Amino acid sequence: MIKKPINLFFLAILTITALLGCGGSDYTIELPEQNQRYLDSLPDTLKISYVSAPPTVVMLNGVDITEYFSDEDGYFSASGSVVDGLLNQGDNVLSVEPGKFGPRRNFFMDTEGPRISIYEVESDGLVTIRGQLSDPSGASDLTINGEVASIDGNDEFSVQVSNSDTYHLVALDMDGRQSEVFYSDRNHIVDDAIKVRIDESAIHDMLPIAQEAVAGMDLNVALAQSGASTLFREEVGIHFPRVVLVPQVCTPKVCTFGICTPQICTPEVGVGPVDIRLLELEASLVDVDVRELNIDRLDVAEGHDWAFGDWEGITFDGEVLDTHLGIQIRSYVFGLTDVATTMLNVLGLSSLLDPLDGNFTVHTDISRLRASADVAISAHDGATDATIVSINAIGLGDLDSDFSIDVSLPSAFNLFGFGLAQAVVDSITAGIEGAKNLIFDLIFGQLLPPLADIIVDSMISEIRINIAAGISSGAQLSTLFEVSDIDVINDANSLLLSLNARVGAEAADVSPGDIDTASDFGSPEVIWVNDHFLPDQQSIPENLGPAPDIAAKALGFSFTPNTIPDVANDDSEIAIVAATNFINQAMLALYESGISHVKLPLVIENNAIITATEETATHRVLNEPASPFELAFRGSVNKVPYLIINHFHIVTQEKSNTDEWSEVQDIELSADIPVNLEMEEGHLKIALLTPTISLNGVGGNNLLAQYILSTIVVEQLNLGLAQIPLPLMADITIGEETLVITPQNIDASDSAGIGITANTQ
Repeated sequence: MIKKPINLFFLAILTITALLGCGGSDYTIELPEQNQRYLDSLPDTLKISYVSAPPTVVMLNGVDITEYFSDEDGYFSASGSVVDGLLNQGDNVLSVEPGKFGPRRNFFMDTEGPRISIYEVESDGLVTIRGQLSDPSGASDLTINGEVASIDGNDEFSVQVSNSDTYHLVALDMDGRQSEVFYSDRNHIVDDAIKVRIDESAIHDMLPIAQEAVAGMDLNVALAQSGASTLFREEVGIHFPRVVLVPQVCTPKVCTFGICTPQICTPEVGVGPVDIRLLELEASLVDVDVRELNIDRLDVAEGHDWAFGDWEGITFDGEVLDTHLGIQIRSYVFGLTDVATTMLNVLGLSSLLDPLDGNFTVHTDISRLRASADVAISAHDGATDATIVSINAIGLGDLDSDFSIDVSLPSAFNLFGFGLAQAVVDSITAGIEGAKNLIFDLIFGQLLPPLADIIVDSMISEIRINIAAGISSGAQLSTLFEVSDIDVINDANSLLLSLNARVGAEAADVSPGDIDTASDFGSPEVIWVNDHFLPDQQSIPENLGPAPDIAAKALGFSFTPNTIPDVANDDSEIAIVAATNFINQAMLALYESGISHVKLPLVIENNAIITATEETATHRVLNEPASPFELAFRGSVNKVPYLIINHFHIVTQEKSNTDEWSEVQDIELSADIPVNLEMEEGHLKIALLTPTISLNGVGGNNLLAQYILSTIVVEQLNLGLAQIPLPLMADITIGEETLVITPQNIDASDSAGIGITANTQ
């Protein structure tokens, strides 16, 4: 097998830069020295002397680093730590004015342990992991979760470990330098996957969108899940007059000769009068229909309430128009005293008790409910809680015009008699009137969490994370978020939200009609998955469904224990940070969904290659990744994001006369690709800097191999770049309202996450 390390320079540039000497006398590379070796330490200084003027272009490993140099006393210098993110472990090239045939200097560096790449994972009770170590000084040892791996002469390793949620890989090179990486299970929920700062001005811009969304929301789902909709409990009693059970009976008075016998009377036996606690009525809000929500003011706020304590959230002034409420009345018959039981038996009413146990619905209409209130917003266990701290003003209007109650009692209450029906109606009416504040609390208590969710949802679900799934492969992406924390910051001018998240591929029957929008990566037909979430209505399940049987099993996603960085706190209205762990989990999901499995039918004839259909093709190229793409960062001062591609197989097949396919060639591609991210005039610019690529299995200089190297490899690099799920935002349209989001800056200076800022209008 032939190994070809390749630096992606155009052949013309390679030819020109090989012609060293012409024009090079104006500049001299003082440091590093030619073939200097840096072991365990970075170059302290990159120093260039010049004759008349400093150089305009200095490149390190094909990347322009001129901006990091400063001109001092005739020397053009830069600190090695400033550019260490672009230094290779192994050979490096520093060149000055390459377009003018300037000088170049080769030097060697080894400051880290071996690079660890995995190309095969098997799970059958134990987990078998196979991969390869690479180090310019040679690899020595590898352990995974404490288990020692066997390493062969090609630095390929194999080890069996117990199944685990996390895998810790530690490698040593021949000189004892150590490297370590972590992989986390696909089911892992990433804590603080995303942080969002939303300024008050952005919230004001979001209100029309939020109100439009709330108008079409089914509040009954939220109401049913809240479990806190009881309006009142009332007892209903009735008065029974005294009832004579056995009348008084007296013997007649008999007189003889003036002598009378005494009259003897038996006592009267009766019950009553008595007041009987007959029923308990429990009223619950079960149906809410709101025609229109108008919020005049919604500001970030914090404060202290004597009963509630310190709170953070919002203060608002708004009204709900034409609200229809369905109030379920649950009637319970009390346990009765002996006297009450006797009374009911005498009156023949005992048989009418059972029908009084049951449910019926009372309908209430509120034409206008206006209020001003302070609302505390918090998050617990994935649920967004909005609690009304204080009602500063509440207006229901006149009850006759703005608050109507329609009570239709079951017939059992009328049949019972003794004024029971009217007593029940009076109790319900009084209970509803007495629960006006609670009705307000429940209505707005159900409106505000979804309203808060919509504001969050507007930011998070519209982060254009490049998550896609192959429709033809039967894979879908499950993207779930839950709010873990909400804080008020910046002198009560901003909300800061922290979200846990998980994204994963699951086996499913997905069709284009199920998805909002579509895109094309030049691979299998793919879809954007646009997930609108309500954190207080769903939580992240403990386990994903099974992965689609498309890609080879992966160990998990590349995981860093570093804490997600804080969001930018500048003059932008919105700032978002997406954790590197979440980005890599999304890339694992893309891998499992088969997005990189591309089948390209070709026809080779007349010394040319053209694309074809599966039926007419003479050859085809299959792209088969062995592991997920990964996002990693290098550098101490200036972090440089890298797209890591490990053991990507580009398989060429040839069709026989019997229409059977046989393998002709298997080229294995691995690449470390530095990525440049910039925001220019509201548009993201992503550029692949000069990557380091290794190709194994390139057999000869035939036409097909040239085609693969010039076309397929570049296509895969671009495809890999397109799969980095960056936290980009897009305009949001709900109904007739549109929120315009203008990105401002992107920040990849922290290895734990990538941030972006934006303004709204």
